[in-house]
Amino acid sequence: MIVLSPTERRVFKLFLAGYSVPRIADACGISFYTVKEHLNAVVRKFGVRSRSELLFVATREGRATWNNAPGRTQSEVLEVWDRAIALGLESV
Repeated sequence: MIVLSPTERRVFKLFLAGYSVPRIADACGISFYTVKEHLNAVVRKFGVRSRSELLFVATREGRATWNNAPGRTQSEVLEVWDRAIALGLESV
């Protein structure tokens, strides 16, 4: 079971919704660098190598869908999946 701190959980949720690091920082009232540290912690806890891989794994596990990404179309989310697969992340 992956345990995230409340701030990691909020940052992760916004990341899955397609927010950029600066936008997450504004939404959470924390610095750009703190957001990056929280995302890096989530990456480590999921046992993946990158944020792209994190998005792919979260999507595969049903934690993220295009419904979680306001302002993003299904096509845009599928494009991210295609890029992840092109990077060889389908075996993660």
